[in-house]
Order: sequence, then C-alpha cells, then structure tokens
Amino acid sequence: MYVCMYVCRPRYKNVCSRITAAYSLDCHEGAMINCRLYRTELPDLHYLLYRDNAAFDCLFFTESWLHVNFPDSLLDPAGKYTVVRKNRQSGSGGGVCALISKSLRCVALEQFSQSDVDIICLDIIRSSTKIRFILFYRPPVGCIWR
Repeated sequence: MYVCMYVCRPRYKNVCSRITAAYSLDCHEGAMINCRLYRTELPDLHYLLYRDNAAFDCLFFTESWLHVNFPDSLLDPAGKYTVVRKNRQSGSGGGVCALISKSLRCVALEQFSQSDVDIICLDIIRSSTKIRFILFYRPPVGCIWR
C-alpha cells in the first residue's frame, strides 16, 4: 500500500498551523508539514508530539532545513519517535524528515543520493500489511531530469 499526499506552500507562521496534508489508516494517523524546523519552532513541534491526546503517529516534514549539527534529540527529546531524515547536502534549506512513533514498526530503506532532490523511503509494517512512504523535496531550481 502506498500513501500519496500533495504538499502546498504554507501560509502561516507556526508548525501547528502548517499541516498541509493528513491521512488516516486503520493502524495510525499521520500528517505532512512543509516548514523550517528552527530551534525557535521546537516548542510547536513538541506540542504536536507530546500533547495528551497526540493525534499523529507519523509526522513528515519537507523543507526541514536540518543539518548535521542539529541532533535528533532536539527534535524528540523524550525518545518516543524514530527519526529518519535526509539533510540537504550543500547550501541551506531543503531536506526531509520523518518522525515515526516507536509504537509502530518502521524500517528505513536505502537513502537515495540525488544531488538536487532530498529523498527518504521507509516502510511501516503492521501484521501482514506493509505501507511504504517515499518523502521527497525538490527545490524550485532543482532539476530531476538529467
């Protein structure tokens, strides 16, 4: 099974108001957010992750703006999520990130190395059902056809 979500540009400032797509399956719920995960936005992210009735088992981020000096522990200080991410290799901006609840079995697949496109691929496995997620971000000036 594949899940397809279309991402549009956010209109609002904080992470909570920038959910651009959401889905609900029999085993979990998730959302996709287009945002920059600056340190100043972390309280909003933590609210989504840790509120009493946390609505999402999976959160997917495009344009995450993460880099190697930004540890996963800042995204999920409580350690309740598996963090899968692909940072932009050069320059600023871009990047993709997934936070998957550790209550779900998540298998991160091989990361693709395309210079202009940030891509991660992962499977969520429940009983005999496997759901594949492919998350990617192509900057407006990037070219995927070579």
